[in-house]
Amino acid sequence: MRNKEVAEQFYLIAQLLSLTDENPFKIRAYEKAAQIIESLPEPIEDLVSNFDKLSSIPGVGKSIAEKIVEYFNTGKIQRLEELKTKFPEGVLEMLKIQGLGPKRVRLLYEKLGIKDVKTLKEYAQKGALRSLPGFGEKVEQNILEGIELLSTSERRLLLFDALKTVEEILGFLKKYKDIINIDPCGSLRRKKETIGDIDILCCVKEGKEKTLVKKKKRNYRRYRYFMLCERG
Repeated sequence: MRNKEVAEQFYLIAQLLSLTDENPFKIRAYEKAAQIIESLPEPIEDLVSNFDKLSSIPGVGKSIAEKIVEYFNTGKIQRLEELKTKFPEGVLEMLKIQGLGPKRVRLLYEKLGIKDVKTLKEYAQKGALRSLPGFGEKVEQNILEGIELLSTSERRLLLFDALKTVEEILGFLKKYKDIINIDPCGSLRRKKETIGDIDILCCVKEGKEKTLVKKKKRNYRRYRYFMLCERG
């Protein structure tokens, strides 16, 4: 179910439009569409092949439906890609900071020239944000806490991304005849929204544990996960 993934594309469009002088009603339309997509009881991917049904969902309409189909066909939404080019990449990262919001991000960007999270953190630590209207000591502290939270959350994978990674890892592990059984476990097995570590439980033949772990580390060094080995 990719509803949340698709909704995030439209939330981001709304946020980026909020950094411009776009009509507030259009911004709100994208936000509403994102909320509706996120709360749909059925998988959005099941509706892509039926455009009439997709576009008839209240709050979605033809324009949003076309962008949903575009996303599933190409992996991108052209309108979103165009908006991304208007701002430094660091500004897009700032939008992820909890509690900051596009209006404040725009103010930081336009008034202080802050273009990335690192610079924002430096300003907040120095108490240099207080010259802006609506920014005080408490807001600076909230920003620093939001940056720390962002740093922690970015070390986690969305369930959808974790599942893709697991498929690749399992495909590699299944090549070895010494493996008797493989099962994902932990937060992945519980289908949590975000995954910190990819835990895989393997049952292998007597005396083959060390060989298997060594091969796994060499081929999958870029992934952070634990593999627990049991003898069959």
